[in-house]
Amino acid sequence: MQGIIYRIEKPLETLQIDVPLEGNYLLGSVHGSTMTNKRNNPKDPFFVRFFSGSDRSVVFCFCPTESLTEGALKYGWARACEFAEKGSIPEKKACFVWSDSSSPNVIGDISRFIRESGTLTEASYSIVAQVKAAVDARGMAILAATLKPERIDRALTAYMLGLAYRHVLEEAINELAECCRDDAKVKRTETMHSEISRFIASYYFDAPARVTTTEVAPLYDTVHKRLRLKSLRDELVDQLGRIAEVIRIERTASESAFETRLQRRLTIFGAVIAFLGLVQVTQVTPAQVDTFTTSWKTKFSGNPATPALAADLKTPVVAPALSDDRAEAPPRKLKRVRHEVQSESH
Repeated sequence: MQGIIYRIEKPLETLQIDVPLEGNYLLGSVHGSTMTNKRNNPKDPFFVRFFSGSDRSVVFCFCPTESLTEGALKYGWARACEFAEKGSIPEKKACFVWSDSSSPNVIGDISRFIRESGTLTEASYSIVAQVKAAVDARGMAILAATLKPERIDRALTAYMLGLAYRHVLEEAINELAECCRDDAKVKRTETMHSEISRFIASYYFDAPARVTTTEVAPLYDTVHKRLRLKSLRDELVDQLGRIAEVIRIERTASESAFETRLQRRLTIFGAVIAFLGLVQVTQVTPAQVDTFTTSWKTKFSGNPATPALAADLKTPVVAPALSDDRAEAPPRKLKRVRHEVQSESH
């Protein structure tokens, strides 16, 4: 059994990839986010959506082929294009072969099918559990004694999971690097930092296969090692740490600049208030000061006199000046009285 694995960025909307993954050989969070399609025939394309519900979900299409020839590669490509939206080009990721024969001719055909060369020899295979496996980024080949569909599907799913992890990690590394280089996209780094960190915490595991499985766990360990997933994960985490430090430094600088501007505005505002206060003080007249002082003296002395009365008391009373005629009137009256007295005596 052999075929080609394609990544389809935009699968047909009519394509239903909503069947839960059969079996219980992956961890709960990985198993629960992995969906497949319903197949009526083992020769039909096999679709798997990893990390369902995530912004970085990946859809793979495994197209079985009849042989290991070059014509089979063209057939697989044509089949994959049937399930992609118009304008979306399937991306070939790798090949997968499960063979019950280990003859030199078969091993040579497998090498040409996966690597398009004869470099994949019998020495390239290692014993994993009860099979011989050769794994790299271009394909996975397994030599086993039997062809059991359940075993094949599990091995294929484990390999595609490793490819999905590799795709997400490489894509995230490239996107972060591009955002850091491009000033127009640098604002996205904080959002991406949160998104990728959440993805790693929710979906990525170095050992997603349950240890109780006798074949899937060892096979995935081989896939994990050959695809160098740990190195990619460590590089991405280190990159996230550096970006977080850059974000912290820029945020601190921004806050410092804001505080500087605020302090400058407060200083200007205080100077304006002081100036207005000085203007108010210079407008006080001596009469206002005198009235203010008198009022407080009256309050402390207990004198109920008002400031106006106190002012009146301080002002001397001057009698109005009399005219000369009114001043000489009394002497005239006295003279007439004296004259009358003298007449009577005579």
